[in-house]
Amino acid sequence: MSIKDIMNALVISLMFFLIFSIVFVIFFKGKFFKCNYPNRDAKLIVYANPQQCLNAGGIWENRVYHYDSVPDAMIALFTKAITVGWATFMYDNARTIDEGYTLSENKQNIFYSLLSIIFMIFCSLFIVNIFGGIVIATFNREEEKISKRVLMNNFQRKWLNALDLIIKSKPQKKIESNHWFRKKVIFISQSI
Repeated sequence: MSIKDIMNALVISLMFFLIFSIVFVIFFKGKFFKCNYPNRDAKLIVYANPQQCLNAGGIWENRVYHYDSVPDAMIALFTKAITVGWATFMYDNARTIDEGYTLSENKQNIFYSLLSIIFMIFCSLFIVNIFGGIVIATFNREEEKISKRVLMNNFQRKWLNALDLIIKSKPQKKIESNHWFRKKVIFISQSI
Protein backbone atom coordinates (compact mmCIF):
# COMPACT_ATOMS: atom_id res chain seq x y z
CA MET A 1 0.00 0.00 0.00
CA SER A 2 2.74 2.47 0.92
CA ILE A 3 4.88 1.68 -2.13
CA LYS A 4 1.83 2.21 -4.34
CA ASP A 5 1.18 5.70 -2.94
CA ILE A 6 4.82 6.71 -3.24
CA MET A 7 5.02 5.39 -6.80
CA ASN A 8 1.85 7.30 -7.77
CA ALA A 9 3.33 10.51 -6.37
CA LEU A 10 6.63 9.81 -8.13
CA VAL A 11 4.89 9.27 -11.49
CA ILE A 12 2.90 12.50 -11.12
CA SER A 13 6.05 14.40 -10.16
CA LEU A 14 7.99 12.98 -13.10
CA MET A 15 5.16 13.88 -15.50
CA PHE A 16 5.26 17.52 -14.39
CA PHE A 17 9.06 17.56 -14.63
CA LEU A 18 8.84 15.98 -18.10
CA ILE A 19 6.34 18.58 -19.32
CA PHE A 20 8.41 21.47 -18.00
CA SER A 21 11.67 19.98 -19.30
CA ILE A 22 10.19 19.74 -22.81
CA VAL A 23 9.09 23.38 -22.58
CA PHE A 24 12.52 24.46 -21.33
CA VAL A 25 14.27 22.49 -24.11
CA ILE A 26 12.08 24.26 -26.68
CA PHE A 27 12.99 27.71 -25.37
CA PHE A 28 16.59 27.25 -24.16
CA LYS A 29 18.27 24.57 -26.30
CA GLY A 30 21.85 25.61 -27.09
CA LYS A 31 21.64 28.94 -25.25
CA PHE A 32 23.78 28.20 -22.17
CA PHE A 33 27.27 28.05 -23.65
CA LYS A 34 30.17 30.05 -22.28
CA CYS A 35 33.75 30.78 -23.20
CA ASN A 36 36.40 29.44 -20.81
CA TYR A 37 39.93 30.75 -21.02
CA PRO A 38 42.83 28.44 -20.15
CA ASN A 39 45.15 31.41 -19.49
CA ARG A 40 43.03 33.94 -17.64
CA ASP A 41 44.15 37.54 -17.81
CA ALA A 42 43.36 40.20 -15.24
CA LYS A 43 40.78 41.70 -17.59
CA LEU A 44 38.15 39.20 -18.68
CA ILE A 45 36.70 39.77 -22.15
CA VAL A 46 33.26 38.32 -22.89
CA TYR A 47 33.01 36.75 -26.34
CA ALA A 48 29.52 36.45 -27.78
CA ASN A 49 29.88 33.53 -30.18
CA PRO A 50 32.06 30.42 -30.58
CA GLN A 51 34.18 31.83 -33.43
CA GLN A 52 35.33 34.82 -31.35
CA CYS A 53 36.03 32.56 -28.36
CA LEU A 54 38.05 30.01 -30.36
CA ASN A 55 40.00 32.75 -32.18
CA ALA A 56 40.95 34.26 -28.80
CA GLY A 57 42.22 30.88 -27.57
CA GLY A 58 39.21 30.06 -25.40
CA ILE A 59 37.20 26.87 -25.08
CA TRP A 60 33.52 27.08 -26.03
CA GLU A 61 31.67 24.76 -23.62
CA ASN A 62 28.26 24.22 -22.12
CA ARG A 63 27.39 25.09 -18.55
CA VAL A 64 26.96 22.34 -15.96
CA TYR A 65 23.17 22.67 -15.93
CA HIS A 66 21.68 23.28 -19.36
CA TYR A 67 18.58 22.49 -21.39
CA ASP A 68 20.03 20.88 -24.52
CA SER A 69 18.22 17.55 -24.06
CA VAL A 70 15.24 16.38 -22.05
CA PRO A 71 17.30 14.34 -19.51
CA ASP A 72 19.70 17.26 -18.98
CA ALA A 73 16.74 19.61 -18.60
CA MET A 74 15.11 17.29 -16.06
CA ILE A 75 18.31 17.24 -13.99
CA ALA A 76 18.60 21.03 -14.17
CA LEU A 77 14.93 21.49 -13.29
CA PHE A 78 15.14 19.06 -10.37
CA THR A 79 18.12 21.02 -9.07
CA LYS A 80 16.08 24.19 -9.47
CA ALA A 81 12.99 22.62 -7.81
CA ILE A 82 14.86 21.80 -4.62
CA THR A 83 15.83 25.50 -4.60
CA VAL A 84 19.57 25.00 -5.08
CA GLY A 85 20.56 28.21 -6.83
CA TRP A 86 17.21 28.74 -8.52
CA ALA A 87 17.71 32.51 -8.59
CA THR A 88 20.89 32.02 -10.64
CA PHE A 89 18.98 29.74 -13.01
CA MET A 90 16.26 32.36 -13.40
CA TYR A 91 18.80 35.11 -13.98
CA ASP A 92 20.62 32.99 -16.58
CA ASN A 93 17.32 32.17 -18.29
CA ALA A 94 16.51 35.87 -18.56
CA ARG A 95 19.94 36.68 -20.06
CA THR A 96 19.78 34.19 -22.95
CA ILE A 97 20.05 35.68 -26.43
CA ASP A 98 20.01 33.02 -29.12
CA GLU A 99 21.44 29.61 -29.87
CA GLY A 100 25.21 29.79 -30.35
CA TYR A 101 25.69 32.92 -28.26
CA THR A 102 26.74 33.38 -24.67
CA LEU A 103 24.56 34.99 -22.02
CA SER A 104 24.07 38.74 -22.39
CA GLU A 105 24.77 41.10 -19.52
CA ASN A 106 22.63 43.88 -21.00
CA LYS A 107 19.54 42.05 -22.24
CA GLN A 108 16.83 40.76 -19.89
CA ASN A 109 13.88 38.72 -21.15
CA ILE A 110 10.94 38.96 -18.74
CA PHE A 111 9.10 36.03 -20.37
CA TYR A 112 11.92 33.63 -19.50
CA SER A 113 11.98 34.88 -15.91
CA LEU A 114 8.22 34.35 -15.65
CA LEU A 115 8.64 30.83 -17.05
CA SER A 116 11.12 30.10 -14.25
CA ILE A 117 8.79 31.54 -11.62
CA ILE A 118 5.85 29.49 -12.93
CA PHE A 119 8.02 26.38 -12.77
CA MET A 120 9.03 27.19 -9.20
CA ILE A 121 5.40 27.66 -8.16
CA PHE A 122 4.16 24.43 -9.72
CA CYS A 123 7.03 22.03 -9.22
CA SER A 124 8.79 23.31 -6.16
CA LEU A 125 5.87 24.44 -4.08
CA PHE A 126 3.20 21.96 -5.14
CA ILE A 127 4.73 18.82 -6.58
CA VAL A 128 7.73 18.42 -4.27
CA ASN A 129 5.58 19.22 -1.24
CA ILE A 130 2.85 16.79 -2.36
CA PHE A 131 5.49 14.08 -2.76
CA GLY A 132 6.91 14.87 0.67
CA GLY A 133 3.43 14.92 2.20
CA ILE A 134 2.58 11.50 0.76
CA VAL A 135 5.84 10.07 2.09
CA ILE A 136 5.16 11.49 5.56
CA ALA A 137 1.52 10.32 5.55
CA THR A 138 2.59 6.84 4.48
CA PHE A 139 5.23 6.75 7.21
CA ASN A 140 2.66 7.82 9.83
CA ARG A 141 0.17 5.18 8.63
CA GLU A 142 2.81 2.44 8.81
CA GLU A 143 3.97 3.64 12.21
CA GLU A 144 0.36 3.49 13.45
CA LYS A 145 0.08 -0.10 12.24
CA ILE A 146 3.23 -1.05 14.12
CA SER A 147 2.16 0.76 17.28
CA LYS A 148 -0.97 -1.39 17.42
CA ARG A 149 1.28 -4.19 18.60
CA VAL A 150 0.96 -6.35 15.52
CA LEU A 151 4.01 -8.44 16.33
CA MET A 152 2.93 -9.41 19.87
CA ASN A 153 1.13 -12.53 20.98
CA ASN A 154 -2.14 -12.40 22.91
CA PHE A 155 -0.56 -12.66 26.38
CA GLN A 156 1.85 -9.78 25.64
CA ARG A 157 -1.00 -7.57 24.39
CA LYS A 158 -3.02 -8.24 27.57
CA TRP A 159 0.00 -7.47 29.72
CA LEU A 160 0.64 -4.14 27.95
CA ASN A 161 -3.06 -3.22 28.15
CA ALA A 162 -2.99 -3.88 31.90
CA LEU A 163 0.16 -1.75 32.24
CA ASP A 164 -1.51 1.05 30.27
CA LEU A 165 -4.51 0.92 32.60
CA ILE A 166 -2.27 1.05 35.65
CA ILE A 167 -0.33 4.01 34.30
CA LYS A 168 -3.47 5.91 33.29
CA SER A 169 -5.36 5.28 36.53
CA LYS A 170 -5.17 7.95 39.19
CA PRO A 171 -6.12 6.84 42.69
CA GLN A 172 -8.14 9.30 44.70
CA LYS A 173 -7.42 9.73 48.38
CA LYS A 174 -10.29 10.30 50.68
CA ILE A 175 -9.17 12.47 53.52
CA GLU A 176 -11.28 12.28 56.64
CA SER A 177 -11.10 14.10 59.88
CA ASN A 178 -13.12 14.25 63.10
CA HIS A 179 -12.63 17.95 63.70
CA TRP A 180 -15.46 20.18 62.43
CA PHE A 181 -13.15 22.91 61.01
CA ARG A 182 -10.93 20.41 59.18
CA LYS A 183 -14.02 18.75 57.66
CA LYS A 184 -15.12 22.09 56.17
CA VAL A 185 -11.62 22.85 54.78
CA ILE A 186 -11.37 19.35 53.28
CA PHE A 187 -14.85 19.66 51.77
CA ILE A 188 -13.99 23.02 50.15
CA SER A 189 -10.60 21.84 48.86
CA GLN A 190 -12.01 18.66 47.31
CA SER A 191 -14.93 20.44 45.66
CA ILE A 192 -12.65 22.82 43.75
